[in-house]
Amino acid sequence: MAYYLIDFENVKSRGMEGVELLAEEDTVCIFYSDNADSMTFDLHRKLNETKAPVSYTHLRAHETGRNL
Repeated sequence: MAYYLIDFENVKSRGMEGVELLAEEDTVCIFYSDNADSMTFDLHRKLNETKAPVSYTHLRAHETGRNL
């Protein structure tokens, strides 16, 4: 069992490589902002194929660029 906390704004799709290989005991938590709020069809397909539960959390970006 493993937890994967993904800062999508920093890693984009590269940070999701291998997600389709995870087990149902694993968990993926994706944090994103308005600066990174889209994904490719390929990544969408991989997220649908994974057995791991996936959650999405929208973070509001502060004017300094920091996530809140």
